[in-house]
Amino acid sequence: MAGMVTEEEFSPYHYVIDEDYKSDMTSSVPSPPKCCYKRKIGRMYVCCEDPVTKKPSCLWGACWPMTFVTWSLVIIPVVITASLSLPVLEGWPLYIGWVATILVVLIFSLALFLTGFRNPGIFKRERVRQEGWTWHEASKSFRPIGVVYCSESHVLVHNIDHFCPWSGTVIARDNLMPFNVFTSFVCVAIFYIPIMLLFLLFTEVGTRSG
Repeated sequence: MAGMVTEEEFSPYHYVIDEDYKSDMTSSVPSPPKCCYKRKIGRMYVCCEDPVTKKPSCLWGACWPMTFVTWSLVIIPVVITASLSLPVLEGWPLYIGWVATILVVLIFSLALFLTGFRNPGIFKRERVRQEGWTWHEASKSFRPIGVVYCSESHVLVHNIDHFCPWSGTVIARDNLMPFNVFTSFVCVAIFYIPIMLLFLLFTEVGTRSG
């Protein structure tokens, strides 16, 4: 009977993979190194959790390698640009360049890793129905309005926004804010590179003119 789960198989923060759902994005993603996670939760990997409630606080996303790919695609060009520009800049352009470089690297990295590795808002599975709740068969849990099943991560999450392959995880209630900062600083990095190269060009032109 739907909604009936035995005591032995019920755990509030335990989700199994829905084998009927195949995804080109996450089905073939390898597991992280064994030393880097405790257990699986759907297609996610728990690094840290509350020892009593088992609520995850830090996880590898279902598409976790993309977190590092995205970081490299943004940070490596920024670092190369800085290494070319900063040694030849002088005066206020040099100070602005250093401050901009540090801010872009630190804030972008922090926002991306908070997005990719923070608990996005995984729902604590419930076997007792409350008013207005409905049964979700794949997760074997009742759920309220606003809690949606992520078919890529195979977990129920609060206020899902979307699954982001670039950050490697589902974007929902608890990682939406760092996700917005992460996407904003992608734009900042895009502007940072040509501006720093322009500083470099003007400095070299001024040096040759002098």
